[in-house]
Parts: sequence; C-alpha cells; structure tokens
Amino acid sequence: MSQLSKNKSKSTYLHIIIGLFFMFIFPYIAPSIFSHTGVSTYPLTNVGLQVASVFIGAIWLWCFVGLLWPSLLMLVAFGLTDFATMPQVISSAFGGAVPALLLFSMILFGSPEHVGATNYITRWFLTRKVFNNRPIVFSFIFIFATYVMSVAVNVTPALILMWSVLYSILRELKYKPGEKYTTLMVIGTFLGAISGQASLPFRGSTLAILSIFETSSGMPMPVRHVSL
Repeated sequence: MSQLSKNKSKSTYLHIIIGLFFMFIFPYIAPSIFSHTGVSTYPLTNVGLQVASVFIGAIWLWCFVGLLWPSLLMLVAFGLTDFATMPQVISSAFGGAVPALLLFSMILFGSPEHVGATNYITRWFLTRKVFNNRPIVFSFIFIFATYVMSVAVNVTPALILMWSVLYSILRELKYKPGEKYTTLMVIGTFLGAISGQASLPFRGSTLAILSIFETSSGMPMPVRHVSL
C-alpha cells in the first residue's frame, strides 16, 4: 500500500470518528458542557441540541465518507434521542413499516450473495442426483423449500433469498430472462412464498394492509376475537 493510500485511509477513519462522535456522544454531553462554560444555547432546547448534533455528524460523514450507511446510521441516532422513538423515525423516513422491512431485508439477505453463499446453495441443488433430468421434481422441491422458509421466517426474506438462488441456478443452466421456464419458476417461487405466509393467519399481508391503512388514515383498526 502506498503512502498516499495509507494517509487517505487514516483520514477516512478520522472523519468517521468525528461523525460518530457528533451523532452518538455529543448530543448527551453537550448540555452539561454548555452549562459549565456558561455558553447559552438559546433558542435551542436540549432536544433541539441533540437533533442539531446528529445532523452535523450526518453532514460531516456525507461530505467526507459517503451517503448510504451514514444516512441509515443517522436514523438510528435520531431514534436514540428524545426527539422521537425508533418506530416513529422509521415510519417518518420510509412512510411505513413495510418499505423499511423491504429495505433491511434486501440488505440482510444480499450479504449471502455477496459472500458466495448463494453459489454454494446453487451447487447443492445442481449436484443432487434426484434432480437429474427431472425438472418437475426440481421445480416442486424448490418451490416447497420457499414455502417452508416463508412459514419459518417471513415472506419477504424467503422471497428475496430464494429468488437470488433461483437466478443463480438459471444462469448455470443457461436459461435466459423471458423464457417460459424462467418465467414459470419466478412466478412459482413467488406463489410458494405467499402461500407460506397465508398458512399463518396471525401475520402476513393482512397485517401489512392493516398497518398501511392505520398509517395513512390515522384510524386504529379494532381486532375482535371470535369464539367458535
């Protein structure tokens, strides 16, 4: 590594430390610092000082480090202040819980593809003798695996992960986008995921629809217990 690269790396780490300091430490020590030094923060209240400090840290990281992860980290920092709770911050930033779930699911389940785990799963499927010259058996097992994962975890993570594996398998088998089998498997994986979600009545799309209704209308949706 050249001397220029080392200096740039040290400078980046320094800027990260400064940004994190303003986001997570300075908001809580600033009131005592200003009170001991006799400096007035009027018209800023303690909450306003916390928000301003987090915003300064975010701007510092945006200018010297990057945009993506400092923006997500800023939401976490806002959720730790007295300005708003974490659910309120997420709802205000993404417009509801569903977009936030999709975003963080993509981040979480994009990591297996990044480290090569999806390639390992692809090789496992392609090397099973039971699937040799049996596309119907493979299709059923793959869709059923998506169904089981949706039941065990959730529909969104199951769909994102299994679609990633499916695309890798189709590339290995030289299938192209738009071909009949490709389209069939993409739709089949989706149907397997939502079928697993529908098998548990206490979570899934129904709750997501109710959440969107309550967020947009401000009206709580009462849930009644029906005894049979």
